[in-house]
Amino acid sequence: MPQYCCVPQCTSNKGGHRFPKNESQKLKWRVAIKRTDPSTKSLWNPGALDVVCADHFLPSDYNETLLGKSH
Repeated sequence: MPQYCCVPQCTSNKGGHRFPKNESQKLKWRVAIKRTDPSTKSLWNPGALDVVCADHFLPSDYNETLLGKSH
């Protein structure tokens, strides 16, 4: 089953990166995608399976490792 990107107006279904477990890093991602919860009008909180596709990252967001690119 394809995973759809959770960024508003993105229709990518090619999977992506799950939100970080680190709460401060996760908050940065939530703020960056500018998604609000329709019922509370506050900042949206992702579920365990929500992803952000690679289209929303810059090449500089990735680190080169001995095995190739890593996130």
